[in-house]
Amino acid sequence: MRNKKIISALAVTTAFLALASCGKKKEDSKENTSIVVSSEDVSTSTSTSTSTSTNTSTSTNTNTSTSTSTLTQTLTVPSMNTYKVDKDTFDSYFCVDSIADLSNLNYKVEFEYNYDNFFKSGYVEIDGTSVVEDINTNGNERKFLYYDFKLNKQDSSYLNFTEKAFSNNQWQDATPNPILFNNFISSYLCLENFRYTDFTFNSETRCYEADRITASNNTYKNVSISFDDNKITSFSAKFTTGSSTIEGEISYTYSNVGKTSIENPFLDK
Repeated sequence: MRNKKIISALAVTTAFLALASCGKKKEDSKENTSIVVSSEDVSTSTSTSTSTSTNTSTSTNTNTSTSTSTLTQTLTVPSMNTYKVDKDTFDSYFCVDSIADLSNLNYKVEFEYNYDNFFKSGYVEIDGTSVVEDINTNGNERKFLYYDFKLNKQDSSYLNFTEKAFSNNQWQDATPNPILFNNFISSYLCLENFRYTDFTFNSETRCYEADRITASNNTYKNVSISFDDNKITSFSAKFTTGSSTIEGEISYTYSNVGKTSIENPFLDK
């Protein structure tokens, strides 16, 4: 009988301990914390959730959100090398001394020429050995000319060229004139024979400049030449001719370099 009482007491004790353990598990709190960070627009979001469960249920939710947006603007400044050229590039425009050099020229240039009450403006297009010239002289005389030229067989310092003028809605032959090669370059192509070493690059104006240069019987002062991405963009200067003291001004603006195409005016229109 005594043994039965001991066994019964042990059973009650075991049951009590099991119930106590189960109750403790129910009383333990459950906690869950999560943090989410988003990098878009430099935005940060933090969320914290805490939940406690007992016989009496209590719930606490805390949300904290902070957002900061930053706009960054980047200003791109072209490298100074964009406006600089090497000697070979410079010479391709200003040391044209052969028919091969002439054949490589391709551009359109708009010009203004003012000398001793003589004013001339217009444009020149050149594609190899073909040239189209549209000139307005002193505001009232306009000429539209075409030249096709080649070296003089007897004297290579001269060029022979065929000249046609557009008049009365048709192309008419003009008198072909031999001309000195260098004079043709400066008079018809709006270029001059300059040496690269005579110029200094000015980082402030982004131009190649020279105070005084003599070429093709002209004396140039305040010469300024600009390039962009190895292509000529402008040329300006003051000048006197021969022994004259009268000073003139020239200003050229180049465009369509390497993309100029000239229609052959010899074709029927």
